Amino acid sequence: MKVLEFAKVDAFTDKPFCGNPAGIIFEADGLSEEEMIKIAGELNPVSETAFLFKQGSDQNHIKVRFFSSTTEIAQCGHGTIATYFALEETGRLKLTDPRTTFLQEMKVGTLPVDVYSKKGKIEHVLMTQSKPEFFERELDAQAIANILGIKKEAITKTGYPLEIVSTGRSKLMVPINSLKTLGEVKPNFQEMIEYCKKVDTLGFHLFTFETFEKGSTVSTRHFAPIVGVNEDPVTGNSNAAMGAYFVKHGILSAAGSEVTFVSEQGYHMGRPGKVVVKVEKDDKQPTKVQVGGKAVVLMKGELKF
Repeated sequence: MKVLEFAKVDAFTDKPFCGNPAGIIFEADGLSEEEMIKIAGELNPVSETAFLFKQGSDQNHIKVRFFSSTTEIAQCGHGTIATYFALEETGRLKLTDPRTTFLQEMKVGTLPVDVYSKKGKIEHVLMTQSKPEFFERELDAQAIANILGIKKEAITKTGYPLEIVSTGRSKLMVPINSLKTLGEVKPNFQEMIEYCKKVDTLGFHLFTFETFEKGSTVSTRHFAPIVGVNEDPVTGNSNAAMGAYFVKHGILSAAGSEVTFVSEQGYHMGRPGKVVVKVEKDDKQPTKVQVGGKAVVLMKGELKF
């Protein structure tokens, strides 16, 4: 029998039962991919589970793999935020400086994660994403509107383009004209899967500049049935891609070399959360994107099989 310690963490929030839940499996060395997929499925309704492996000689090097209930995920924002809060909560992370940078090894590559703390307790985490990429695809606004169950004009009247963007995982950016329309979306998930295959993307990321809360810049929803997640409560990677998209098209601008904004998500699912997005830029070219926020460790226990 195998006995593994696990935690369940709500990420991109400071309140239990909000944000995006992630499973954390400690000391996952020796598990097969099949076992990790089964464990991720057992921990549903979390969208992704992080599996942590031995760090080696450098304690600031973290090796992690992310799985949904159907496949491995190359990079996961909310799973990353959750990972560091879980490591600190279980005494596996000793923090002495106000900011500690870890190198996180994932399927997508090794990227830095900045952990900000006070008196040894994490305050928030910022994860650097992969270099932004933009893809030229023929995107049909009418077909996308049909898949989402809304009128084409709800997309086209925004004046913002449809575009596929990646900061580690490709996402289709879909502008929506109002918060009301965003709430009325009723996707046909099978048609969405087929369209994602057609244009080579992993999900639809919808956004509007009407928000539930004054402190938010943008309100979003994310759908990724192609990886087994019909709707994700709060997504780090897709909000990062959105940040790169905003800078490229001059949708959000700021003096200097950085744009920072807050994306709210999960409100339509009863799991409100917020993602801080920071985009470094050279003119209108995004050069580096970070996403981050807080998390709450909701439960800890043992998994036996």
